[in-house]
Amino acid sequence: MSKEGLKRFFVGLLLLYCIWLVVRVAADSERLQWDFKVFYHAAKTHAAGLNPYDVKIVSEIAEA
Repeated sequence: MSKEGLKRFFVGLLLLYCIWLVVRVAADSERLQWDFKVFYHAAKTHAAGLNPYDVKIVSEIAEA
């Protein structure tokens, strides 16, 4: 196998790995991205002009 062929093989392998990784994270996002909701609601709280460090306020925003 030539250097060019070997290079294409490893690039293809890397591409397949990246696709597998994206699919895996998308399929199991609840477990793998558990902190997303925390940051999302904290950002919404901050955008509303409230304190994003106050758990009570963020909880109220999350339930709304």
